[in-house]
Amino acid sequence: MKESLLDNILDPSHLSVRFQPIFRIHEKLHQVCALEALIRGPKGTNFERADILFDYVRRKRVEAAMDRTCFEAICMKAKELPSQFRINVNVHAVTLGQKPGFTDFFWKLADRCSIPMERFTIEIVEHAPSCNIPTLMDTVTALRDSGARIALDDVGLGQSNYRMMLDCQPEYFKLDAYFVRSLKHYPRRKAVVESVVKLATAMQGSVVAEGVECVDDLLELNRIGVEYVQANLLCSAMTLEELLAGHRPGLSAVAETRVGIVQYLPDEALVGASIAWYGEFLQPQLDLLARLIRPGTTVLEVGAGVGMHALFLGTAIGPSGHLFLYEPRPVVQRILRQNLGANGIGNVTVMRRALGRGAVDTDAAAVPSHESVDELRLERLDWLKVDDTSGVAVLEGAADTLWCLRPGLFIAAADEAMLGTLAELAKTFSYRCWRLETALFNTANFNRRDTDIFAGGKALALLALPEEIDTDVALDQCVEI
Repeated sequence: MKESLLDNILDPSHLSVRFQPIFRIHEKLHQVCALEALIRGPKGTNFERADILFDYVRRKRVEAAMDRTCFEAICMKAKELPSQFRINVNVHAVTLGQKPGFTDFFWKLADRCSIPMERFTIEIVEHAPSCNIPTLMDTVTALRDSGARIALDDVGLGQSNYRMMLDCQPEYFKLDAYFVRSLKHYPRRKAVVESVVKLATAMQGSVVAEGVECVDDLLELNRIGVEYVQANLLCSAMTLEELLAGHRPGLSAVAETRVGIVQYLPDEALVGASIAWYGEFLQPQLDLLARLIRPGTTVLEVGAGVGMHALFLGTAIGPSGHLFLYEPRPVVQRILRQNLGANGIGNVTVMRRALGRGAVDTDAAAVPSHESVDELRLERLDWLKVDDTSGVAVLEGAADTLWCLRPGLFIAAADEAMLGTLAELAKTFSYRCWRLETALFNTANFNRRDTDIFAGGKALALLALPEEIDTDVALDQCVEI
């Protein structure tokens, strides 16, 4: 017998789960504290869009059945999540207001998946004009007594009104995206946000701002006193596999840095620690480049990482310049793209392959996983910057470009031996070379921290300019080699 559309939707195996981080804003550091579980319908159907899926569910009046199905799909994925993160689950108010049974179902399924109730936050979604308030209150009390916390979703819209706040006494007030957009241009929206923050504080709760779209609004929300933020601006929803692949053993964090709001991976020993502690990474190198790079130039950066230097470069070259970025790690590249978008850097092309000597695939039918600078056939290149250890391979694959376009070179070196190799190679293309040694700890760091967590560690780099160029920029930090 052919399965009906509704039966298909109510089968947990046909649903997919995404997890979107919720960040706690604290001073200049934003840390993931929870993950909201988001449901998508069967693949290849219109129900992959959550709005279409749940509108259909409400029209069919099967909210309670759907909530159970969703929770089952969520638990099967959530049991693999790191234990330090809370899990936010959406449940309709009408489900909580129906006859008893949902709470027992919730407990038993969480126990079967070995997920403590203390890790759950129940986000109450209210679209119906009324529900059984006494039963709703009893269910909320039972869930809270078991350890779960309560959030009221879409505060300010629909039925998420003052009565729901009083009846449910939520720990979290999730402020709808409508109220947090363009706060500087709409003072009345700002007034609404301020009033919700004051109300939540008075009720011993906290505000979560959803759907923040720009850095200015994020900073304004921080100033107003909003404690939590959830938005694609910081991190979009991910599958469990994507989340675990790129964020072992935890998740990404977000920090306000010298170059803007930056999402990063704390587990990256040098870059992650420097961003978290100092709000910058190798800033003296950028100070030197600021004197060398002019607006309107074309820059190619290899090993861009999460974009700490790319954000600076994109601003330095201005809208008339262009930035080509290479970052071969898929998860890091995703974060790089988000950081560029969040900080309004649009004069950029993020390349999908790795850069080196050229194509390395032996299968002629395959798309090469690597390419060289020469294979790009650029008409202009003013600066070539390499941040990882691929500098030698990149230069060897850029011979024609170095002779024809004569870009400046700024290349990281793992040690003195590599620095020497890079310099010898650059000199074969008639370049003058300088050795640059930069302390990982910058005494004038953005966060004004006075402790050197890198114990005097330094980074080496090669600066090289074509012999025919007579620069008037002071290179006092550099030693010619």
